[in-house]
Formats: sequence, C-alpha cells, structure tokens
Amino acid sequence: MEAEFVLYQDSRYRIEKEQAGYIAEYALEATLTSDSNVEVGDLVAYGDLTQEAAAAFDEAQTGDRYTIRGETLPDQVVSNQYVEFDGEYYELTVIVADIPSWTFTATKVAERVARGF
Repeated sequence: MEAEFVLYQDSRYRIEKEQAGYIAEYALEATLTSDSNVEVGDLVAYGDLTQEAAAAFDEAQTGDRYTIRGETLPDQVVSNQYVEFDGEYYELTVIVADIPSWTFTATKVAERVARGF
C-alpha cells in the first residue's frame, strides 16, 4: 500500500492508488445464553432457519465469526436476536463495517533497470 514503485521483470513501474469506495462487511456471532434472557418474539428455532441462515449460524455457533462481504446476512439471523439449538439458546450479534476498496494502476517508467531503486 505504501510503495511508489515496483520492479517486475527488470522494468520499473510507478504504482498509483485511489480509494474506490467502500464494501460493506457483515459478521455474525452466536453466544450461548440463559433461557431467562430470551424474549420469545425475538426467537427462532434452528429447524425453522433457511439453509443460508443455518449455515451462517453453524459457523458463528462454533466460536468462529461468520463474515460476508458485499452481500447481506440472511434475514432470519438479522431479524431474530436468539436461536434455539439442541435445547440451548444462542444470542446473535450482528457487526457491520465499511471496508475501503482501492484501485491500483501500474505505469511503466523504465526498462532494464538495475536491481534497486
């Protein structure tokens, strides 16, 4: 990200970068919680999840964070705060971030240069 030049096949190229915008990144975490914390209106049973929502929950439930860029999380894991799975309750946390994206351009400035700048 900080280099101004790059050497490739004995030619030197000037590197220019420009921020091209942002890409939305969504992450899902699932934390085991007590049933006394669960509000029925915010609860969905694992068996009622769509295939996409179940896959997201499965990854988040194992202790990893389920992350997706450029798309949104399945609605069921966004619109419900809790999932009941095998008699246990999991609280869902959705994390949203804007990740900068960049465009890089390389322009040849010299041929057959000695190693080193």
